[in-house]
Formats: sequence, structure tokens, C-alpha cells
Amino acid sequence: MAESVAGREEINSEAKERKRKPNFSVYEIGVITENVQKHLETIQSKLTNNITNKKKQQVWEEITRAVNAVGTANRTVSEVKDKWKNLHKRVEENWRRAAAETPSVSSKEIIEVFEDTPGFSGLNGFETVSKATLPYESATVSDELLSNTDRSLGKTVEDEFREEKKKRKGKKQITYDDVLEQQFNALVAKQENLALKKRKLELELYLLEQEVLHGDTTVLTE
Repeated sequence: MAESVAGREEINSEAKERKRKPNFSVYEIGVITENVQKHLETIQSKLTNNITNKKKQQVWEEITRAVNAVGTANRTVSEVKDKWKNLHKRVEENWRRAAAETPSVSSKEIIEVFEDTPGFSGLNGFETVSKATLPYESATVSDELLSNTDRSLGKTVEDEFREEKKKRKGKKQITYDDVLEQQFNALVAKQENLALKKRKLELELYLLEQEVLHGDTTVLTE
């Protein structure tokens, strides 16, 4: 009887602790999205000799450590997994309900992670076999593209928030989640810009190496 009471008290204590924790920040959400995409094949793979429940648990523990490295709420593995499920579910519902509308940047990021999965589902058991589509794998980068990206980043979070507020005027009050989504959009846009610049530098380095190699070959032939 005493053990039963103690067990209930422990559960209640854990529940209160979860209630006291703040909402996931834009940085935590960004880390979750990035790391799930990185380990998507393991997370969604069926159980095999190489991919075991222990392996999947280790992946989620690694993701949780990355989340806690940018936050102060000391998230648990269960909390991180639940947050990703909720993010995926919300994007999936919005995508199906408003397929004709242009999704937000954050929604696109999550859609890209799961765009090749059958029926855009299977998250509950993480047992669907799929292969993640890497967003920058075959990108063609040009100065014009980078210039357009830089101009798009000129729009601040406040500008986007004001535009969103005008659109929703008379419909509903702007909530904290709306502000958080705008911040997340700005963060993802910056990450995309950095990735494009990195890709450009890699291409420039490759061309330079080819020029050097060609020059050395010319000298040898002479």
C-alpha cells in the first residue's frame, strides 16, 4: 500500500515538473528538425539486426542532448519525441487541409523531411522505411540566387509579424505560437542562406582545384 502511494506521488511529481517547463524555443525546435532529418533513416527503419530498439533509443538520446545544449529546460527523451510527433502531426494536418496554399518555411522544412514517406505517415511507430531527401544535395548555386536569398532575409521578423497581423486582423488574436513560428521561419531562412553560401564556396574551391590541376598538367606536357 505504501509503495502504491509512493508511486502515485512520484508520478504526480513528474507531471508537475513537466507542467512547469517552458514551451520549446525556436532554437530547440530547429535542433530537433535538423537532427531528425540527419537520423531519419534509422528512426524510421524497421527493426533489423543492425537497427534495434536500443539503436533507435541511442539516436533519440543524442537528439535530446543536442536540444538541451541550446536550451535550459532539461528536456527528456520522451518530451523531445512527443514534440516531434506534434510538429509532424500539425504540419501534416495543415498540408492536407490547405494543399492549395503555400506552406510556411517551417512547414516546408518538416514536409521535406517526410516528403518521400508513404502517405506522409507512419510516425507513431517510426517503423516506415524511407530515405530522407537532402535539401542541398543537387542544388545549383549562382550569385543571383544568393542575392535573392539575401534580399529575402532583409525582411525582419517584426515585418513578417506585422504583415501576418494585418492578414489576420478581424479573424483572431495573434498568439505566442504565431510569434514563435515567425522566429522559427527567420532562423530556417538564415540556415538556408548559410547552406547556399557554403555550397557556393565548395564549388569555387572545386573550380580552383581544377584550374591548378590543369596548370600542372600543362607544365608536365611541355
